[in-house]
Amino acid sequence: MWMRASLTMMAVLMLAAPGSLSMRAQDAPKGEAARELDSYEAVFEEFGKRYEVQQTKLDRLAKDENASPQERQAVFDEIRKIDIEYVAALQRYIQRFPNAKDLEPARYEIVITLSRHEDRLSDAVRAADDYLKEHAGSERAKDVQFARAQSLTRTPGREEEALKALDSFIGAWPGAEESDFARTMRVRVLLFMDRTQEAEEALRQMLKLDKVKKSAEAQQFIDRQLDDMDWIGRELPKFTLSTLDNKALSNEDIKGKPMLIFIWDSNSSVCLEELGFVKAAWDKYKDLGLNILGISVNESRPALEQYLKRAPTGFANTWMDRAAEGTLIKRLDVTAIPFNVLVDSQGRVYRYDVRSDELMRYVTRMIERGK
Repeated sequence: MWMRASLTMMAVLMLAAPGSLSMRAQDAPKGEAARELDSYEAVFEEFGKRYEVQQTKLDRLAKDENASPQERQAVFDEIRKIDIEYVAALQRYIQRFPNAKDLEPARYEIVITLSRHEDRLSDAVRAADDYLKEHAGSERAKDVQFARAQSLTRTPGREEEALKALDSFIGAWPGAEESDFARTMRVRVLLFMDRTQEAEEALRQMLKLDKVKKSAEAQQFIDRQLDDMDWIGRELPKFTLSTLDNKALSNEDIKGKPMLIFIWDSNSSVCLEELGFVKAAWDKYKDLGLNILGISVNESRPALEQYLKRAPTGFANTWMDRAAEGTLIKRLDVTAIPFNVLVDSQGRVYRYDVRSDELMRYVTRMIERGK
């Protein structure tokens, strides 16, 4: 086993493409917004100074082996603050100079900047609509339509709109690199809607694309996604184990309540990053019946116990020998960590290998549907 990088399906599929896709406007602007500025370029340059300061801090922290996650998070928090101030400054500029000739890049920056923030996605969609109304013939209209579809994809409750936007984009630019991303996002949306068969069919259609046919890696990745979907609806493999506090646990013990199985290693930075998403789900839904079982593959049980003594998770944990045969992680075909499996109240796999920002969305759907 098996540490893995944070690589998404979209990123791997795009290895089949001749170049990489960038959704950034330019390097994001930055600057003191206390005074009003009289051109888009002035706003961009002013905010550029502030972003450069934060980028310098990130570069320094990347070289510092003793840098803490809290220090990095503080920089990201400051960048977010600058982003929001940047959008506000651009909006003020547009209001003050409604007939200026440089409003197109200002509106574009608003769309792209807002689309980076999960809690501003609805604003990003509205900004995209404004941009397309005013600049439908712009060279960057395609980028804005893609950002709009992407924002809808990431917004719970707007799945039907997302499908429509994605289908529209793919129909308009079927050969564009962005359409490869759009096709994979479409699969995600269908899964969010529990339309698993349609998601599987969409993946099979992707296998027919010439670009995919020419990439063995893309084909293998899509095949792996199909294999993952095949787990949905299966009974969780039979298991018996003891938690670190010596409580027996088996399939029968977890029936009646939904469960998240989190397979991890406390020595892995990627796993610790994922642990943040898992704990967020625990904090939100533990009182609504969600159970979580952490299965650690640390090099030893004492190593895990020492970590949990310093940083308790609040949910049940156990340790497994990663090389042992017949364990639950072997029966689940886990080959890389971190790895999450959602199990419904009937003991069936609801989602297999779902991570990070998608985890909360699937947990929420599972809880709300009483699965």
